Amino acid sequence: MASLSTISRASAVRVVLAVVLAFTIFLIIAQRSTIQSYTERLPKIAARPRPIPNIIHYTQIQKTEQSELHFSFEAFLSLYAALRILKPEKIYIHTNFNESMLERAAQNGSKWTRMMLTTFKEVTVNQVKVAEQVNGMKINNVEAKSDFVRWEQTYDKGGIYLDWDVHTLRDVKILREAGFQNVVGRQPDGPVNTGCFMSQKRSAMADVMRREQYIVFDNSWGAHSVDLFNRVAERLAGSPGEVLIMEAQAFAPYNWLASDADELMGPHDEAPVPSFPQVNSVAQDPYERWNNQARSRDWEHDFSNSYFLHAFKYRGHEIKGYKGVTVKYILERTSNFALATWKTVQMGIEEGLFSPDDDEV
Repeated sequence: MASLSTISRASAVRVVLAVVLAFTIFLIIAQRSTIQSYTERLPKIAARPRPIPNIIHYTQIQKTEQSELHFSFEAFLSLYAALRILKPEKIYIHTNFNESMLERAAQNGSKWTRMMLTTFKEVTVNQVKVAEQVNGMKINNVEAKSDFVRWEQTYDKGGIYLDWDVHTLRDVKILREAGFQNVVGRQPDGPVNTGCFMSQKRSAMADVMRREQYIVFDNSWGAHSVDLFNRVAERLAGSPGEVLIMEAQAFAPYNWLASDADELMGPHDEAPVPSFPQVNSVAQDPYERWNNQARSRDWEHDFSNSYFLHAFKYRGHEIKGYKGVTVKYILERTSNFALATWKTVQMGIEEGLFSPDDDEV
């Protein structure tokens, strides 16, 4: 017969084991509860907004039946910067030039025209139908025809629309993935910029724009474009996640004014701005950027808070000393436009696309 002390020890062991088991079960349940609570707080994968597609859109609309397809160096530079900095899946050039005109341009066009059409596998020329009349009126301006095409195509495919005078300075992946259906930017004078925007495929903003532009069109410059776009973007910004409106410096640091064109494009009659150190350094480390803000010229513009540069031109205004955008003009580094696009030209030289002494506009 077991002694009382032996029975007591056995009972004590059983009690300890029961306590340990109960505590272990408690920890397991608590851990599962914590994990479940955490996962419940996470947004469902299916509910997370898709990034805006990394697809670039340009339009090149035939002005008259006699017009030949032509691209300037500035247009080529715009596309090249978008290709190398944004690394898109595809770049569309939406156009109404017919097949024979496209073939003729690819074979016999200017240097930059031939390169635009034949150099990059990512570039797709998309032939589209272009409206000639709206609301019983013949469309007077080719720019209006471009407006109609850009909204139809960005609604259908999603992506980033760029005018040919918009130059990519930084990658916008962080903006495409920010959770907004559309990302737009203001011009310095306040309205939203129609020449540079991002849109999710079949977004509400793009849908409203493509429908309403035909309704309000009156052959004026802005009724169907910048005026409508400004109203639509500002109104739909009140819908969660629909529109992010960036400040002017983000997409269009300069305006349409003649003085702005002078400040951006005008070459200065002095020695080139040194490539290093300078305020427009490509450094990304925040401390390095803060500690290196040197300007070697009073007129240098700091493009640090710009993703794109919409290089507006004031029609009819002659910029002193400016003869057009060329490789040579940019490498001279005597204008703010040259400082902004210099690294893109350097990439092109390293790739063998540009020659340092190339002076073809």
